[in-house]
Amino acid sequence: MNPFILSAFWSFIFTAVAGFCFVLKRQTKSELFFGLFWLVVAYWTFLLAFQFELMDQWISGFLWGWLLHAGCIFVPVLFFHFTIYLIGERAKFQSALVAAYLTGGVFLLLIAFSNLFTGEIIRHSDLAYPKPSVLYPAYILFFQVVGIFATWLIFQWRKAIKPESRKWLHLFLSVHIIAYLGVMDNYMFMYEVRIFPFFPYGLYGILPYAVVGSYAFSRLRKSNAVS
Repeated sequence: MNPFILSAFWSFIFTAVAGFCFVLKRQTKSELFFGLFWLVVAYWTFLLAFQFELMDQWISGFLWGWLLHAGCIFVPVLFFHFTIYLIGERAKFQSALVAAYLTGGVFLLLIAFSNLFTGEIIRHSDLAYPKPSVLYPAYILFFQVVGIFATWLIFQWRKAIKPESRKWLHLFLSVHIIAYLGVMDNYMFMYEVRIFPFFPYGLYGILPYAVVGSYAFSRLRKSNAVS
């Protein structure tokens, strides 16, 4: 198994466990949406890890590409959804959340009914990916804007939480940023850009996030009565 596929496989295992733990526990909405966020990451990394088996035996390359983006498009959206419950500002950002979900839906329709978003599936010996088309940079921008905005909201939330809890917030943000930077290789290699160690090892940044980030979030929630 090549290093990229192996990193996707372990990311799938770690995020699936984290996701099911939080969804099954779900004492609060923030726990529920944090769990759903992890399950969407698990779904996306599963499709990466088993891409060749799926396309060779089960589904077409077009369907694989559509399903893949059904996951990765909504990763930042669900993280934003989790964030507004974490910081207790759901009502304030409700319109922005709806807009993010609708934008993600539009991207999925573009994939299904046009060639403006992605084109043919490019297959190399070590990985496959949908060829980005003219509107694909708009999705990359969408991912960055939603993800960075949600991260900034959590960073700003440090002013409202108990001082003794800020170490957990800083720990959470640290592993979050490591994972965020690690997954950027998935966009770079679609444009034939491979920068070591982001490719092929970037996805390993998700593992400490799933473990350490989940623990830090649990400590934050308990110490600050998060909804």
